Amino acid sequence: MSRAHPKSATSLANEGRTSRSKDPYAVQIGRRIAQARSMGGFAKQSDLTGALNQRLPTDTNGRAAWSDSRLGSYEAGFAIPHPADLQLIAELTGCSACWLTFGNGPIREQARSLQAVRFQNLLLTVEHLRASGEAVLPAVLQQAKMSEKGLTALLESGTGEVSDRIARQFERALGKPRGWMDEQHAEFDPLFAQLPAGLRQLFHLYSEATPAQREVIERVVTAMVSNEGGGR
Repeated sequence: MSRAHPKSATSLANEGRTSRSKDPYAVQIGRRIAQARSMGGFAKQSDLTGALNQRLPTDTNGRAAWSDSRLGSYEAGFAIPHPADLQLIAELTGCSACWLTFGNGPIREQARSLQAVRFQNLLLTVEHLRASGEAVLPAVLQQAKMSEKGLTALLESGTGEVSDRIARQFERALGKPRGWMDEQHAEFDPLFAQLPAGLRQLFHLYSEATPAQREVIERVVTAMVSNEGGGR
């Protein structure tokens, strides 16, 4: 039996109801839309829908093309947005449409991308720490020399700068190699769990390795693939 695709937010709105089921892929897109909205300076969904409606004409009845419920269904993962919707959201928030759709590539261009990646890593790390127990996050914050109030203000701003100092302090507190906060990590995405176990382990090892260790991993894998090819 073929797997049914989730309906678009537009079709749900036309039917006058909201789907109660969530698609894992839609949920991940929704999380990225919410992050993009926050980083783009749109604190509320209504702020972004207002900007979206300024770019689009009203329908024949004079109604706005976008509603808060439409954007909300996207962010909640109840519907997969149309590519044209994702492109428009990407343009308004300053994010990459490729990243918004697939989670791949730089979140933003050049220097802005570094801040976006650091913000994403900080946000997802904090979510993981909070899920690990009440005492885990406070202990890490103490080692990172940051107050919970300061962390909350940074995350809620969506546009706050994750400075070199903050990035390095969190890396040390988490026991991560220097520069870890500056890179995107596939294992943060729940879709990562769908990859084969061996590939997940390889991703994890590479993500946690130092630059010198990564060079060794790359040389070993390259040598193994070259030897396998030569033996055919």
